[in-house]
Amino acid sequence: MGRFFTYITLEWKRAFLLLPQFFLGGVIAVIFVSVLTFSVSKILHPIEDRPKATIALVMQESSPLFQTVMAYVKEIESVSSFCSFEQMEKEEALRLLDSRRISAVFLVPERQVESILDGTNLPIHVLLPSGSSLTSALILDLTNAGGLVLRSAQAGVYSLSDIYKEQPIPENVDSLSWILNLENLQFFASREELFCEETVSATGDLTIRQYYLSSSLAFCLLLLGIPCAPFLKTDNLAFQRKLAIYGLKNYIQIFVKASSVFLLLLIFSPVLFLLLFYFKILTLSTLPAFSMSFFFILLFISFYTVLLFEFAPTKTAGIYFIFLFSLFLHFLSGGFLPSPFFPSVIENVGSLLPSSFMIKGIGSFATAVPTTLPLFCYSLICYLLSVCIRIFKKEDSQ
Repeated sequence: MGRFFTYITLEWKRAFLLLPQFFLGGVIAVIFVSVLTFSVSKILHPIEDRPKATIALVMQESSPLFQTVMAYVKEIESVSSFCSFEQMEKEEALRLLDSRRISAVFLVPERQVESILDGTNLPIHVLLPSGSSLTSALILDLTNAGGLVLRSAQAGVYSLSDIYKEQPIPENVDSLSWILNLENLQFFASREELFCEETVSATGDLTIRQYYLSSSLAFCLLLLGIPCAPFLKTDNLAFQRKLAIYGLKNYIQIFVKASSVFLLLLIFSPVLFLLLFYFKILTLSTLPAFSMSFFFILLFISFYTVLLFEFAPTKTAGIYFIFLFSLFLHFLSGGFLPSPFFPSVIENVGSLLPSSFMIKGIGSFATAVPTTLPLFCYSLICYLLSVCIRIFKKEDSQ
């Protein structure tokens, strides 16, 4: 037991001597990954204001009822997100339409709403700019759809009106028509409640910023094994056999190397926690879940890094392996392009990769849902594979 503590103390000292190099490598990794993910997120999700179609309303008479209806229409989200209505004089509206500064002109007759209710149906003339455009086509389709809705509503009123006129109670027809009109208006007023709204996001429960922040941190952690190369390079076989003679078998040697990486990452962690708290990304309510997830993430990174250096024949090869394999692993997991954009087979495979669970675990700063068991299982797999590789190398050299 004393030899074990002596060995682990010496290995930890070797690791601590690399603290300046480790922090410098961490800063470089953060800058590289931040620039990369920021560029990808801007390409995939450009943030820009959607232009609205400006529609001029030309009214011969300012009807209070029409103004009330238009005030309600402007508040409907599906309309306000696409259209902007402005009341203008006819000459000004036509001049702006000719210069294509507005998308359409609605010529509204007097008593427009009243004409819909009493069945005279005075038409609203829609003027569009010359030439074809997507906005014009969309406005034309919307106005035609609106006309069809009104036609359907009035058809119901007239049909029932004809039925009641055939019955011996014609005095109730007018009142029943108004009741139907009010029902149709209520149906229109609650149009947005007729649909079940479901938000579909390629980033799951995280916003785009939160997702790419989690992805960036996960990739940085995968690359932080590179500064550990000087003390993770494969020991020569004679030294390994000497350690085995003193009772420090392969599984102990691998464990000690992984513990050295874990301690370096643990020392680096308070800086990350302070930054997340400073920018109000991490809160006290989500701290327990994030801390739990982060512990298992560091555990996986430690054994994952040791595995790649055990597999690599040289220190330089180990650095290349970490960079390329981490890049490939992170890409398949949806770190750069969210996995729903991939074919279903790749999406299903990527959701099971450790980098995917790392992104979810880091994303617990927002979701408060820790990710522990999958990362622990991957850590155990990396540990066993590292031991097997070291045993195989010894047997192959004999």
